[in-house]
Amino acid sequence: MARKRTLSTLDTSISYEAVGLDLAKEDVALAAFDPDHKEPYLIDRISYDKLYTLLADMAPTLVAMEPCSGAHQIAEQIEALGHEVMMISGRHVQAWVKDHCNGQKTDLNDAFAILNLAYDRWLTPIRGKTHEECRLLALQAAYRQLKGQRTKTMVHVKATLHAWGFPIRTGSFNQKVLHELIDANQETFGDEVAEALHIMINRVRDLDHDIAALLKLLTEATKRDPRASLLRSIPGFGVMTTSRWCSVMGDVARFESPKQAMAFVGLVPNNKITGHHTETSSGREARGQGKMSKRGDKMLRSLCILGAGSLCLMVRNGRLPDCPFVACIKERLASPRPWFKVLVYVAAKLVRIATALLKYGETFSFEKAGISKAVLKQWELEQAKAA
Repeated sequence: MARKRTLSTLDTSISYEAVGLDLAKEDVALAAFDPDHKEPYLIDRISYDKLYTLLADMAPTLVAMEPCSGAHQIAEQIEALGHEVMMISGRHVQAWVKDHCNGQKTDLNDAFAILNLAYDRWLTPIRGKTHEECRLLALQAAYRQLKGQRTKTMVHVKATLHAWGFPIRTGSFNQKVLHELIDANQETFGDEVAEALHIMINRVRDLDHDIAALLKLLTEATKRDPRASLLRSIPGFGVMTTSRWCSVMGDVARFESPKQAMAFVGLVPNNKITGHHTETSSGREARGQGKMSKRGDKMLRSLCILGAGSLCLMVRNGRLPDCPFVACIKERLASPRPWFKVLVYVAAKLVRIATALLKYGETFSFEKAGISKAVLKQWELEQAKAA
């Protein structure tokens, strides 16, 4: 962007067509266009208090921003002032700055890029999250943080014991046995090292208590969502998967088909087609379907795949009733396909089922799962006639 004269504020008597904001911790860079589009109005730095005052005096307009930390709460306040908010992915902003500003990344250039991207009608905006969704995300982040601390502490204790010649087998962390082992070899470790190991083991115990308490809080918060009871009825959907779905997916009515929901989670193949041929990692194939796209929320995708793994184990152990859904999974398990590909297929199936349940407001049923809508409708008509 060519060097432009910046302003300290905007004339609120003018009607602005769109406003682009680059959010920082304490201030904001602003760019705006009036209906003439002759020259952008630029503010290099403006505090949040002054921004809200400015927007309150301004006629309703489109306000675009990146979904950075705190953006969802800021968007809610701006919407309360009567403006429309649009969130644009940072990847698009970075690409625009690289192409149009010679890669000169400044706050003002970012705001100007966001302003111009707000006019791109083919750009898919990012959905803003509600307060309840932000609460679920905060609880999930705290849960992952404590789980990560527990894992690192356990690894540290095991590594220290192994370095002193006391290897602990994989998957074993009996705290009572470890305390006894350290006490029995007090002379070998020394008082300081032994005390440090006791502290670390006790830290794992405390973390277990905190993780259980946090999981209880997350369960209670998830139950408040009306979708939770429907999602929990699906085999393979636990508290973590349900809470992540409720905080990330939003209203399933925005997806035109279940396949769009699968693509949103990133469980569809990547298509790379050039000319009359298709390119995949394994060579040229007819369909053009490559590896999993891995787009969207990584945690939700991982949880769906983990749920698919537990579901496949239940099918393999004969713990589920016979139905078309279970028969389909058995067929996949019996095929020579790799285990992970089977898991991805089942995970995508679970996403389709979850989308259908939320769309029609029904709980999971083994009798209906895996049956096409046309066959299911005919089956329901026959049941109604028989009744």
